[in-house]
Amino acid sequence: MEERRYRLRQGPEIAGFLRDIQGSLFYSRDGFWWTGRPVLYEHIDEWTGWFDAQRKRIYEWDLVEYATTDAKNDLFAVLWDASECLFGLRNIKTDDFFPFSIQGVALFEASRCKVISHVFINPELMESWDLRDE
Repeated sequence: MEERRYRLRQGPEIAGFLRDIQGSLFYSRDGFWWTGRPVLYEHIDEWTGWFDAQRKRIYEWDLVEYATTDAKNDLFAVLWDASECLFGLRNIKTDDFFPFSIQGVALFEASRCKVISHVFINPELMESWDLRDE
């Protein structure tokens, strides 16, 4: 059974969540109780298919701390690369982009990742990267 999940937003506020199970849509304000009644939203963020170390879903536009190999935590934004059709991490300091996987080979270890915030509530970051929330 194919299922896709989304986070729904009104401006910078999370309005709820959407599950698309083979074309049947289910909505929830809290991600726990689901109904067929739509939630009002302006923006939609796709779930990457990954969970962080605390089993929290990782959505595009999340800000995550990731434990790099040199035993320090770096801050990354989770973004969709439309040209490559894949999710990845963009380093806040270096601007480098690292895909979650390439041709089915995972380059990402979710156990080393923790969702800490969202890019969409950081307009200065969006402006510096020239990101559009569409």
